[in-house]
Parts: sequence; C-alpha cells; structure tokens
Amino acid sequence: MAGIFEILKIIILGIFLIAEGVRDLKKHRISMLSVMIAGVIGFILCALFIKDNIMSVLGGILIGVVLLLLAKFTEEKIGYGDGWVFMVTGIYLGLRANLYLLFVSLFLSAVVSMILLICKKAEYKTELPFVPFVLPGYLFLMVAQ
Repeated sequence: MAGIFEILKIIILGIFLIAEGVRDLKKHRISMLSVMIAGVIGFILCALFIKDNIMSVLGGILIGVVLLLLAKFTEEKIGYGDGWVFMVTGIYLGLRANLYLLFVSLFLSAVVSMILLICKKAEYKTELPFVPFVLPGYLFLMVAQ
C-alpha cells in the first residue's frame, strides 16, 4: 500500500507544483483553491497510508507556517503563496524532505538570480517568483532518493 501512496504523492504534488509554478511565473500569485484541494487530498492520503509518521508531516507543514510568518514580518519579501505551497509540500513530504526541498529551491533560485545579475538581465532589487524553482527542486529530490 505504501507504494500506491508514493505514486499518488508524486503525481498529485507534481501536478500541483507545475500548475502553481506556471501561475506564479505569469501572475506572481498562487491559487488558494489549488492549495486547498491539494492539501485536502494530501490529508486524506496521509490518513489512509501514514499511521506512525504524523509528527514528520506536522513538521513539514511547520516549514510552510514559518514561511508565512516570514512573509508577514518581511512585508512580503517572501510571498505568502510560498508559505502556502510549502505547507502543502510538507503534507506530502514530511519534515526532512520538505526542508531539503526548501534548501534546493533556494539554491536554484540563487543560481538563477546570480546568472541574471551577471548577464545584467536583472538588478539587485528585482523580484523573482519562487514557486517555479520548487518543481525542479522536487524533481531533484525524487531522483536523489
């Protein structure tokens, strides 16, 4: 049964990250409806397939909560949408994998930002949407596991 959960997790989270990455790239916002749908599906899957690892799921969600608090205290230098997305990924990935996802996504974002700065395609104050970096980070994690 755990194999079914892994396959469903990969498919659902992948579709969610593709949709929200494109939306964030185009509109600089995410869909709360998508967040709610993916979150509810994630909770249902957890209830069905995860019995003993609920603390890891709660820890994964906490990463998103911390990002939401950072969005509030930084006047949205980090967007609220990023926090909501990481709450959803936390449901599916748990604490450790969600933390890795955050670090890999931040690394990818930093590399692209440096390239844009070096090529003079962006300035220091240029804001980049973050969610588009989460999907490649997620794919990296899936391959690395």
